[in-house]
Amino acid sequence: MIQMQHNKDEFTPIQLDHFLNNLNIRFYLALCIPLTLFIVTFIASQEKGIAFGPTTFVGYHILAIACIGIWFVAAYQYQRAVKLARNEVSLKQKLISFKQAATVKYIAGAIGCVLSVSALYFTYGQVFLIAFGALLVLFSINRPTPYRISKDLKLDKEERKILRE
Repeated sequence: MIQMQHNKDEFTPIQLDHFLNNLNIRFYLALCIPLTLFIVTFIASQEKGIAFGPTTFVGYHILAIACIGIWFVAAYQYQRAVKLARNEVSLKQKLISFKQAATVKYIAGAIGCVLSVSALYFTYGQVFLIAFGALLVLFSINRPTPYRISKDLKLDKEERKILRE
């Protein structure tokens, strides 16, 4: 077995595991809150016997687009931050910068989801159901896996190996 020397500028394997777990917890918390609100909204609509229906008011469509737009604004900021993180010297610094950028994106996605679910609760408009569904798809595509982190940070072969171990 190869014994690896770790300096303070790099994660130990245990620290890396904790880092990835913390990142996943942030992701799932950002996803869990809107999902819980959606379940409450869905149950309330079922108890009242109200079905989600089409909306003709243009303002609702604009609000639904804005809910999704929040994600894309955050994704743009995320890409800018990740591009800067690629220039960091150590893997540890790259990952810390990644976590900060990803957390902002997840919070923005959660805000978009909460807004769409809130609007769904008050209007029962299908357009908000569609916005919420689209945001859930965006969340699932952007789950923080080692592959996603490696791809976004464009890690070299050695850094990918460390991340995936």
